[in-house]
Amino acid sequence: MLDQTFSAKNFMNVYSQENRMGRIPVETMGLGFQAVVEEMKTVNSELQKLKSLKKSKKTDDIKKKIDELKKEQKDLKADKQKALFEEMQDLSSKVNSSAFRFKLEKVRIGDKMGFKINSKDHAQLFAMKQLQTNLQKTFKVKQANRHLIMTNIKLLLKTRRPFYIIRTDVTSFFESIPQDQLRHTITDNTLLSYKSKVFVNAILKEYEAEKAKLTNDECEGMKEGCGVPRGIGISSLLSEIYMRDLDNSIKKRPEVIFYVRYVDDIFMLLAELPQGKDIKSYYSELENAFKKKGLEMKTLTDNKCSIIDCTKQDDTKFEVTYLGYRLTIKGKMSKPEDDKSKPKWKYTDVAFSMSDNKKKRIINRIDNAFKHFDATNKYDIHQARNDLVDSLKLITGNVRLHKSKSGIKTGLYYNSDLLDDKNDLETLNTYLYSKKVNLHKNLFHTEDEKKAYLTALFCRIRKFNFVTAWETRKMYDLKDKRLKKIMKWLNDEKEEDKTTL
Repeated sequence: MLDQTFSAKNFMNVYSQENRMGRIPVETMGLGFQAVVEEMKTVNSELQKLKSLKKSKKTDDIKKKIDELKKEQKDLKADKQKALFEEMQDLSSKVNSSAFRFKLEKVRIGDKMGFKINSKDHAQLFAMKQLQTNLQKTFKVKQANRHLIMTNIKLLLKTRRPFYIIRTDVTSFFESIPQDQLRHTITDNTLLSYKSKVFVNAILKEYEAEKAKLTNDECEGMKEGCGVPRGIGISSLLSEIYMRDLDNSIKKRPEVIFYVRYVDDIFMLLAELPQGKDIKSYYSELENAFKKKGLEMKTLTDNKCSIIDCTKQDDTKFEVTYLGYRLTIKGKMSKPEDDKSKPKWKYTDVAFSMSDNKKKRIINRIDNAFKHFDATNKYDIHQARNDLVDSLKLITGNVRLHKSKSGIKTGLYYNSDLLDDKNDLETLNTYLYSKKVNLHKNLFHTEDEKKAYLTALFCRIRKFNFVTAWETRKMYDLKDKRLKKIMKWLNDEKEEDKTTL
């Protein structure tokens, strides 16, 4: 049976997972734990120095010292686990006390108002992570896999059969979910622990209290008694739990070949339409199904909504954007070569290119990389150059996340591996090579020195190539701490903002 308690034992598991990803800095832990870690660093450093000595220099005294340090190292590991468990016990007591509260802080997420908890408050952080685990395992929900979705769409659109395509999304998705209906779904589940239900309800109450403090501009799309706090880890799970019944009912429709919802983005393939309906009336029917759940789909006139009829008997071309890709869909007519008398039959073909938003995001990161160089070269030109080079490594290439247990790869290729059209990559090359830099006026003694430096710098920049990096899956070795620093200025984020690759 699933242990859903907010106990020291479960918090130890939370710590292990979060620390592996580098999300819990030592300085945010208790003083006792910090002291043991510092002592371990000293012992490990001393032991490493002695071990690195040549065999001929390892006297009996040194060998004895190495053995002593190994024993001390082992004892310190035990002390570290003891200090950690004591800290987790303290956190568990705080979380399980009647005085404990989740506190939401407002934060901008793109053009939307979102919320976060103070991750430095470990009681809130560990309670939230355990609550996520409880919900995830009880309801067996998980976020859809973006790469798998797009791979399936590509395969289906290349099966040489006609489709009706619907691409749309839900307006103010997180802000619109009716809380009463969501509460019923959570409360009615007999497997979820009582404490977890109490916490979910408390978070929704806190969300309502914080909404009331927002200005009219900040609370756009928000309604009283509706919504889950955008940006909080639990909200994605709650939205998936709420949408599960509707998603399943749509998938079971006989005309639906493929249906997927990635948060609020929806993509559907229909083999046919129910008798007596055209594509527009079918869309209206979907709108009504979502309205019954308190949600509003984009209207047909919205630029995020596309309905495409690939069954018409003519050669046509459509474009639709989904999850970072632009899908160019071509309708073609063909007939079997072995029987000229048979009528032509319709099929579709598809080519994947980058969406405009994705290209814009990469261009913004290029701009921010050069902006960072311009702002920092007057203090330390060597560090500014290193920052620029590492930024371009991350923008044009790929990295392995060292803290990830499975060594996840991410970057240009791994986020866009389904591309058919490389023209977008060439466009990005052109933009990168057009960039200029602003050097502080007092960095060089002569104009010739400045010109020589710029020539060398731009020669280094031109070694970065989006097309080549994508084709070769170019990998760079950047440590996780370095990645976080780089992502700060690439995303033009403030210190407290969360970074994502």
